Amino acid sequence: MQIGIHTPEINAQSFKILIKKVTEEASKAGVNFIPFKTISELPRNADMYWDPNVGGGYLPVINKHHTNKPIVITFHGARLFSLSLKENKTDKIGYFQIIKERLIMKRLWKKYAAHYDQIITASEYSKSELLKYFPFEPKKITPIYVSTDTNLFCPLNRRIDFTDLSKEYFLHFSVYQPAKNVERIIRAYEMVAKNESIPQLYIISNNYNKKSSVHGVKIFETRNRTKEEVARLYQNAYAFIFPSLHEGFGVPIIEAMACGIPVLTSGSTSCIETAGNAALLVNPRDVGQIADGMSRLINDTGYRNELVKKGIERVKFFSWAKCGKEHLNIFKKTQNE
Repeated sequence: MQIGIHTPEINAQSFKILIKKVTEEASKAGVNFIPFKTISELPRNADMYWDPNVGGGYLPVINKHHTNKPIVITFHGARLFSLSLKENKTDKIGYFQIIKERLIMKRLWKKYAAHYDQIITASEYSKSELLKYFPFEPKKITPIYVSTDTNLFCPLNRRIDFTDLSKEYFLHFSVYQPAKNVERIIRAYEMVAKNESIPQLYIISNNYNKKSSVHGVKIFETRNRTKEEVARLYQNAYAFIFPSLHEGFGVPIIEAMACGIPVLTSGSTSCIETAGNAALLVNPRDVGQIADGMSRLINDTGYRNELVKKGIERVKFFSWAKCGKEHLNIFKKTQNE
């Protein structure tokens, strides 16, 4: 089986990892992947095509106007439609642009939905988004979970110094967009810091250009950090704070769990699905709940330890080998239909 795979020049790191892991697993079964960056490079000798980069609610690069062969796509979420105008807005994209893009994408998905033979989603939640906003047949959609590198993201044996919290830090790690909820994290941190001793808060996020005057908050760029540096940041953190407004899966949740630190995340979208019962779940739009969650992580040592144990167990549910095999099953199913 030969599969043409879309590998654009600029791509999210999580998509690159997905492509690498799935192609490695499927190649063991004799699948040959032929990468193409643009439609002009579309390999005509492929048996089918896979675009694993469909996110935000935007369309794949390929459709049946380009080929009469089967097409599989991986859909990571529909943030453009699921979040409010305010929650989608950035410094570069205003309300009018968001409304315009929604209308255009809605029309295009309606036109092209039938062009895709199988759709893989990042989670059950992403599947529900797909069915809510676009005209897809449920039988064509299969959720497949990704995983993480547990050789790299693993616990570091260290003792948290509960007597001097100023030496510890809460960690938030993301590629910034309003959905990552950084402003509410900082406001919640400030609420807690007014009433009790609290670790520092490290916000490590690309493109978050705002400064904070809140004592204890430190903002860093993610740019040019190695995977090893990222793993060490998780391993040494007091807890991971990730009350995201929208996730298609939420890889940082399982990265943090794999490193043996407690996780505070959203009790909504895919976060609750990924975290299971192994995280402290909050309403991401309620600053008070986020603050209460931080406070509980500081004051309830037994609960912290329970989350750490549950998190390490939860990560075992996710496997790149399983992910690769499930993708291979979809490719075979598509070829045989």
